[in-house]
Amino acid sequence: MAHRTVTLKGDPLRYEAIASGAISPGHLVELTNATADTVKVQTSTGPAVERAVALEDELQGNEIGDAYTTANIVQYALFRPGDMAVLRLKNGENAAKGNFLVSAGSGEVAVMVADSSGVIVEQVPIGIAMEGVDMSSSSAVDPSPLIAVRFL
Repeated sequence: MAHRTVTLKGDPLRYEAIASGAISPGHLVELTNATADTVKVQTSTGPAVERAVALEDELQGNEIGDAYTTANIVQYALFRPGDMAVLRLKNGENAAKGNFLVSAGSGEVAVMVADSSGVIVEQVPIGIAMEGVDMSSSSAVDPSPLIAVRFL
């Protein structure tokens, strides 16, 4: 499915900050420790990650495929439980509808997996896949696909 906007359903809280690196709409973002309000692609993978997602910059006439560059003002939103948005899926992932998704530490989401004993280790899902996207045969050079996600 071709998505035209990041926000699919809900009324997330909108913010803006300066980009600290390249960010694409649909990337999970996090605040930096800089004095100015800056965000970067989310690098956290542990149990505490914010549901902050870069939006398309429609105020400048940009679309979902237009990335932010360093020092651009990034439009981003904090999504609430039940809201739906499209996020970037990590290459190599095969997400089925209903899979729990976690932060991959690269601004993208990945399918939550159990370790060999069946125990989930330090992964707290941020959402549920609302569609299937198979990128299992993709490579790191392929652009991250978008996947519809309902936030938990």
